[in-house]
Amino acid sequence: MRRTVALFACIALALTSTDLSAQGLAGGSGFTVEYTANPFGSTFLSPGYMRAKFLAGPMGIRIGGKASFSNTQTDPYTIEHVGFFDVRPGIEFHTSSGKSSPYAGIEGIFMNQSANKNSTTEIGIANATSANGLNQAFMGYGGALVAGIDYYWGQKFFVGFEVGLDVYLINYKDVIMAGQTIIEGTTDFHAKTNLNNTIKLGFNF
Repeated sequence: MRRTVALFACIALALTSTDLSAQGLAGGSGFTVEYTANPFGSTFLSPGYMRAKFLAGPMGIRIGGKASFSNTQTDPYTIEHVGFFDVRPGIEFHTSSGKSSPYAGIEGIFMNQSANKNSTTEIGIANATSANGLNQAFMGYGGALVAGIDYYWGQKFFVGFEVGLDVYLINYKDVIMAGQTIIEGTTDFHAKTNLNNTIKLGFNF
């Protein structure tokens, strides 16, 4: 509850700081990098996406993403591999470019997860790390609608918030063991709110 109240207080502060003509152009042009975080994740300010974008007047071209990779040695003879990436190119349109800069945009979603279990003493597994499909490999694609606001401190630094609606398909791959398919791949449809970019911290070069 406290996190929700704090978030809405920040939003209200940003929305009320709209005296753009008095402030002049504080940002809204050039190359920008952002770090985003989710205040509602498993831990407070769970890491979100790293993003780069190029702003030219009211329009910005952006690309964000996150990735992880692990090779876990469960015993001297067995290694479990899991790799993941989520890349999101898109565009955003700013209704004003000053100290407070609201925007809306769209972006594509491209995700991939690879997984396998390699062992010299057990039968290996492709596209998962266990016979019951743990960490099952997949490919995902779709799109998102986003809206947010950037609030500049001086000419270069800014904070902001963003929310989005993600719509995408996940195509899970067959899990294979000893050359046989033990779990057939399926396709899932998802439509959900994206809070990974709720809080942003950025720098405009």
